[in-house]
Amino acid sequence: MSKEGKKEKDSRPDFLRRLKQGRECVSGTDGSKPAVCEVFPLRDYWLLLFFSNGEIRLYDCAWVLKLSSMERLNKKGFLRKAQAVNGTVKWNKSIALQADELYGNSTPLTDNEGNLLKLL
Repeated sequence: MSKEGKKEKDSRPDFLRRLKQGRECVSGTDGSKPAVCEVFPLRDYWLLLFFSNGEIRLYDCAWVLKLSSMERLNKKGFLRKAQAVNGTVKWNKSIALQADELYGNSTPLTDNEGNLLKLL
């Protein structure tokens, strides 16, 4: 901290800064699937997801946009409002994706120990 008591700005990307904080996460409601601890919206309707079991995964939201209940995600900037809430990803009170959907239909980038996987 500086002398004025303000935190010095961290130059790392936001998701790396938040990971270092070691935020605890709730587990899934039935314990069968890991819960979402952090979510970072990326370009082209992708979500970078951090799960309670330590895995980091990518989820493609493109198919979700075809559902009439999710059409608001098409509006500019709305997808970026995604938040991890109680193990799910929510945008507002009526638009959410459950952890089972996100985990089951996402691409793993790491194993549950945080080791990067070879994707190609």
